[in-house]
Amino acid sequence: MDREDIRDYTRILADELDAAPEGMFEDTELDILINIAYQSVYMELCDKIPHKFRKKVLINLVAGQEEYEVAETTGDIDAGDVMAVEVIVRNIAGKRTWPLIEITPEMTHQFMEKPDYTDTYPSAWRWEENNVIAFSPIPSASLASALKMYYYPELEDMDDDADIPEIPKLAHPLIAIDVLRQWGIRTAEGQAAVEARWAETLERVLYKLSIKSALRGGQLPSTIEMSGYGEDIVES
Repeated sequence: MDREDIRDYTRILADELDAAPEGMFEDTELDILINIAYQSVYMELCDKIPHKFRKKVLINLVAGQEEYEVAETTGDIDAGDVMAVEVIVRNIAGKRTWPLIEITPEMTHQFMEKPDYTDTYPSAWRWEENNVIAFSPIPSASLASALKMYYYPELEDMDDDADIPEIPKLAHPLIAIDVLRQWGIRTAEGQAAVEARWAETLERVLYKLSIKSALRGGQLPSTIEMSGYGEDIVES
């Protein structure tokens, strides 16, 4: 569904096919609600089925460089606009995966480089600015693909009727239903029907898009088996 389809579907569900003044909203006004609903549905799905939206990017560390710009193609970290970072992990051959700690600027002093370090490696990261990530301690050596960042991209609003939401097609009707939730049906009965349709549609979408894990409680590794987490891999 493109934006025009979503707008038409919204009017069908609301039983109000005409734009203002016969109806409640002009198309341009309804388009604002559609974009709000689009972002709302995206965040709902990211929370429920993160694997469908999670992306990753490798980060090259530069000796003596603390701050790295996050920007598509031209930045140090080629990730475009980031809505949220899930985790940044160490990505060095022969080393076990190890997550960096997210800190605030006030905590930076706790992760300052120690003078006896011969090859410092970041153990923490923070947002220095909206699109700039800083690492502590500052790396003393340049390392290619040293880190791997898992993140959720920020979606641009749809500004043209031909624009298609960047979420699975099955979830497109959720945008129209969320618009109705914002719309404010004029009766309690009508609002209850919208909420019921939302819950039913969301459940169906999540069921179809979810990937069930093959792991079950009895098959999970024990804490003893996981005790080497974060240590060097030793060849036997």
